Amino acid sequence: MHPLFHKLKSIIGYSIAAIVIVAALSISGVRFLLTTANLYHDEVEQLASRLLEQPVKIASMDAKLSGLVPTIIFHKVQLLSKQDNNPLFSLSRIDVGISFKSLILSQKITPQYITVRGAKLTVTRTVNEEIKFEGLQAGNLTASNKTENNKQVNSFIENWLLSRSEIAIEDSSIVWRDEKNGRLSWAFDNVNFLLKNSDAHHQLSLYGSLPNVLGDKIKLDVDIKGDITKPQLWKAKLFLESENINLSPFQNYLNKSNIKIKNGFSALKLWAYYDQGRLVHLSGDIKLNDIEYQYKKKNEAQINYASAIFDASQNEKSIWNVSVDRFYYKNNERVWSESKFNFAYHYLNETFGNFYIKADYLRLGMLSQIVSDHSLFKEKNIKSLRSLG
Repeated sequence: MHPLFHKLKSIIGYSIAAIVIVAALSISGVRFLLTTANLYHDEVEQLASRLLEQPVKIASMDAKLSGLVPTIIFHKVQLLSKQDNNPLFSLSRIDVGISFKSLILSQKITPQYITVRGAKLTVTRTVNEEIKFEGLQAGNLTASNKTENNKQVNSFIENWLLSRSEIAIEDSSIVWRDEKNGRLSWAFDNVNFLLKNSDAHHQLSLYGSLPNVLGDKIKLDVDIKGDITKPQLWKAKLFLESENINLSPFQNYLNKSNIKIKNGFSALKLWAYYDQGRLVHLSGDIKLNDIEYQYKKKNEAQINYASAIFDASQNEKSIWNVSVDRFYYKNNERVWSESKFNFAYHYLNETFGNFYIKADYLRLGMLSQIVSDHSLFKEKNIKSLRSLG
C-alpha cells in the first residue's frame, strides 16, 4: 500500500480524535459553568426567560449531556405574566436541549428541544363547545384578580405551548372538564405527550393512565387543522387505542340516546376523521366483554362477548354506511360464528332512524334470536324474521 495513503489515514484519524477530545472538553467546560451558575441566580433567570420566551422564576438549575446534546435543567419553574409579572403557571422542571452546532460554531445558547415535566393542566369544553386551557395557579391570588389571571393563563397556554414548533410534556396530569355534559370531570395522571405546531396545524401524540373509573392505559394520536380552541371547525384525524376501557362512565355522552349502559368493558382500536367538527368516517377493531345495558327502558340485556372489525362513513344526508367483518357474538349458549355483512342507518333525529342490512349470507334464525334477546325490534317483526329463518 502506498505510504501516502498511510500518512493520509493517520492525519484523518488524529483529526477525528482531536475533534472528539475538543468537543468533550468543550461540553465538560459548559457543564462546569452551568452547574456553578446557581451563584448567579439573576443571570440564570434571565437566561431561562430568553430560552423560554417568557418571564420566569426558578429555584435552581442543573445540566446534563443527552447524547451529544448539552441540556440545561431548570427546577421549580414559575412562568410569569409579561404584563405584571404575576405567576401564571407552575412546572416542576423544564429541560432545554441546546443546539451543539450553535454552541460550538457561534458560542450561542439556542434551544434545540424543550421538555416540560410536572405540568398540571385543566382542559375545559364549554357549553358553546369551545376548548379553553387553565393551569394550577402559582401563588396566592386575590378574588379581584382571579378572573383576569385566568384570561392571561388561557392566552399564555395558547400563545406559548400551542405556538411552539415542538414541545414534549412528561410525567404530567390533565383534568378534563365538560361543562356541556353536567360539568363532567376526569383526572388523567402520568401523562406523556409530544405536541407539534405549525400555524393552524397541530399534531399530538399522547400516552397515559386513564382515571381508575375509566380503565387502564390509553394511546392517542391527533392531527388537527384549524383553531385548536374551536372543535366545531376542526378538520382532524384521530387514532385511539386501549386494552381495557370501562364503558359505563361514558353514559354521560349517551344521555339523549335510547341505550343506557350499566356495565361492561371494551378493548379497541379506533380511527376517526372529522370535517368541520363533524364525524364523517370511523373504523376500528373492537371487542366487548360482559356488557349489561338497557334499550328503550325495556328489560336489561347482556352480551357476554362480541368482536368485529368495521368501517363506517357518513354522507351529507346523515346516512351511515357500515361494513362489518369478522363479527363474532356469544351470549350464554348462543354463538354467532364469524360473519361479514353491510348495513346502513339513516339518522332522522335523536330518537328515530331507518335501518337497512345487506349480506351475501346471513343466518336469519340466529339473527332473530339475537334481536329477540335484546328487544331491538317489535315482536311482529321478530316473528317475520323467524319465519324466514
